[in-house]
Amino acid sequence: MERRKDNKGRVLKEGESQRKDGMYQYRYTDKFGKRKYLYSKDLKELRKQEDTLKKSLMLYDGFIRTDITLSEVVARYFEIHKSSLRSDTRLYHEFLINKFKDDDFWDQPANNISVTDAKLWVKSIDWSYQTINTFLSILRPAFESACEDGLVTKNPFSFSLSKIMKNNGKKREPLTQQQYENLINFMKYDSYFRHQVDIVIILYETGLRVSELCGLTVNDLDFENNQINIDHQLLHNKVEKYHIRSPKTKAGVRKVPMSPKAKQSFWKVLRTRPIFLNPEPIDGYSDFIFLTGQGHPKLGSGIESMLRRVVKSYNEVHDNQLPNITPHMFRHTFCTRLISSGMDIKSVQYLMGHSTIKMTLEVYAHVNPQLAINDFMKISEGAV
Repeated sequence: MERRKDNKGRVLKEGESQRKDGMYQYRYTDKFGKRKYLYSKDLKELRKQEDTLKKSLMLYDGFIRTDITLSEVVARYFEIHKSSLRSDTRLYHEFLINKFKDDDFWDQPANNISVTDAKLWVKSIDWSYQTINTFLSILRPAFESACEDGLVTKNPFSFSLSKIMKNNGKKREPLTQQQYENLINFMKYDSYFRHQVDIVIILYETGLRVSELCGLTVNDLDFENNQINIDHQLLHNKVEKYHIRSPKTKAGVRKVPMSPKAKQSFWKVLRTRPIFLNPEPIDGYSDFIFLTGQGHPKLGSGIESMLRRVVKSYNEVHDNQLPNITPHMFRHTFCTRLISSGMDIKSVQYLMGHSTIKMTLEVYAHVNPQLAINDFMKISEGAV
């Protein structure tokens, strides 16, 4: 049987046709059995529309499939939404998804997966609670999207992870004042680590995200008004290499006060940092404050690695051991200090760059119980 062709002699695919007025159309059947069409004046453009439709609805020979697998549900959703994700988020999600390529459950027909099946499978995943929760944040909307398009009849991953698993991850505890002083004193008198101590002091005194710290340029420091202007972050990944990213929310754009100790450390870093002629700008930004010996801006991963070495060196010669310390621990400690001092919670939220008050309030869980008792006693003593 001869295949249908257009007026230019090109062979048309199944479902394609050309009207007398030259308009191309593609016919398909929706989930309700109703016949529908796509239209375009150009065949190439029509086929682009077809590809998009097929990816979103999983069409097969013009009909919506009902045997779509778990992996296809996720792949379909990721294909549609990956362009809206930040590059580092996209890479992380791809990493998680690729972990299941050889998993038998990954190829199960999505419509055959019960809520119980989904729960048992999730519980069998040998990941941390937080990582599994992140993975569920991909699965849930993927199935919601498939439900909306009639590909599946239910979302078996709509449950809360806390209902089936305990979060056994270590709670983030702030550093005590003594731990911080022990760390700083050790670094100050170490021939290698003393060159890094000002980074630690600035993190502790400002509560900045480490990516915000790494992205700081000389122009971001307002010594006259003792403020630090925060409106970008410096990141690095295998796709984009060094790149500048704006804060995830408007709340991330803020002015952070520069304490006397932070100011002193900034001046020290500026006086002693290496000078490189005509460094290559990164997305229009240059004159970064924290540089490596090669003249590249420091990265959060490098600072985190440095802290691991400091703690290891300290613990090898001291009985009063330090906990594992990360850059984020200083941010958490900063927030705890502000709350413990009695600062208004909305002011703390602003300085932290939190988008919601809930994020700030979560720190209360780590405030020393005795502080809560003391706060109550202050209130009760002032009551009439």
